[in-house]
Amino acid sequence: SDVYKRQVSTQSTWGLSKSFMVVLFSELADADSLLRRVVEGCYMMSSVMFIFSLAGLKQPETSRRGVFFGIMGMIIAIVSTTFLPEFHNEFTKLAVAMIPGACIGTIMACMVNMLEVPQMIASLHSFVGIAATLVGFSNYFLLRSAPSSVLRDIETYVGIFIGIVTFAGSVIAAMKLAGIGGESFGGAVILFGNLRHVLNATAAFGAIVAGIFFCMDDSQVWGLIVNVILGTFLGFHMVIAVGAADMPVIISMLNSYSGWATAASGFLLNNNLLVITGAVVGSSGAILSYIMCTAMNRSFANVLLSGFGTQVAEQGPAKEIKKIASNMINVDEVYKMVDKASNIIIVPGYGMASAKAQIEVGKIAINLAKRGKKVRFCIHPVAGRMPGHMNILLAEARVPIKMMYELNHINPEFKSADLVFLIGANDTANPEALNKASPIYGMAVCNVWEAKNVIVLKRNRQGVGFAGIDNPMFDYENTRMFLGNARENCANLLQLIEGRGKYLSLIHI
Repeated sequence: SDVYKRQVSTQSTWGLSKSFMVVLFSELADADSLLRRVVEGCYMMSSVMFIFSLAGLKQPETSRRGVFFGIMGMIIAIVSTTFLPEFHNEFTKLAVAMIPGACIGTIMACMVNMLEVPQMIASLHSFVGIAATLVGFSNYFLLRSAPSSVLRDIETYVGIFIGIVTFAGSVIAAMKLAGIGGESFGGAVILFGNLRHVLNATAAFGAIVAGIFFCMDDSQVWGLIVNVILGTFLGFHMVIAVGAADMPVIISMLNSYSGWATAASGFLLNNNLLVITGAVVGSSGAILSYIMCTAMNRSFANVLLSGFGTQVAEQGPAKEIKKIASNMINVDEVYKMVDKASNIIIVPGYGMASAKAQIEVGKIAINLAKRGKKVRFCIHPVAGRMPGHMNILLAEARVPIKMMYELNHINPEFKSADLVFLIGANDTANPEALNKASPIYGMAVCNVWEAKNVIVLKRNRQGVGFAGIDNPMFDYENTRMFLGNARENCANLLQLIEGRGKYLSLIHI
């Protein structure tokens, strides 16, 4: 029986070997098919790298790893594409496209400062949008002589529409963030009053009708031209009506649009890599937009369509809180309060970014922590001009990750804090969120007024936040106003903490 088993085993092994050789030689006989399968395998590997990249960027501790995975995924995608049979070894054309793009991207990344990152990201979203639009048109003219396909026509039309909306909206967002057009342009610009919603709905309906006619007869290119015109109007008109307070949500939304535009390009090009990565980026951007809208106690439609900051709030009973005229203090009084405090929370806002004070703020926090004080940062989800804006600035200042806390984790800790620094923030720490008569009612805010003492670093007392409303906390009994340029004030305070300040001898008398 042992001899019989060995014979059966030998025959099975030989049979499997013959089958493998037949498959191998048949694949080798069709080199194009083999190369395509290898490239598809590389695309799947690249897609996994991109997913790992997003997972790594979720936490500051693993962000470097996430960036590395993203770089490797893009390298694999570009190199493997050159092995496709239809590439025809056109390395000259590839170099003509890649070298200028790589140079422009490198120059932008090296020259941009942390304050300009939001507008740079918005401009990069516009590149994705216009690329998707051009891919749709090139695919249409390339396959115009091929047999008509309704599915292909839908993919082309939708891809161009998403791409052009993303492009137009991103250009307007970048202009708003860059301050092009003045202060009034940075806020919510309502062009047609109450008719704006009717115009948006009409444009969307017109795009659908034009799409139906295009799919019925794709030889009529006018359908795509109407698509571009209406899509440009929608992207422009919807984003221009959004104020600066809602820009983080808009940046996340445009990120989502750019992902869906990429996925649409993937369907047109029959490229699984673009479909997978586009879907991942699109869905993650949509989820992030939802999270930020939830933090502001508003719906996505309200952010996009309400023209926030221009409407009158619904009236309701206001919550009466005792107010006392605020006290202006100077740097030596601030140092006295810091010296006495043992539990300190710092709440940064866009004012810190505009004053470029993050380096001084980071050094203050690190020096106080070395003295044995408990120092933490409260990061509001919509602080600044884009998601994670404050995290980027503090990381630039070498602030340890363990000192940064999300709002929902640290908000209950304000009651036990000895001192809170509110640096360039207004709406995100406004007790008017508790007032039903306020436009920001229900918004999740940093409860800084619950601390024993609050020091507000602000350029002047009269300024209001992006929402266009005053902050009554500035007049509370436990609030002190440290007015002036935030960077200069923090630099002066840092000198006192480090023992180099001119007021130090007076403080310890």
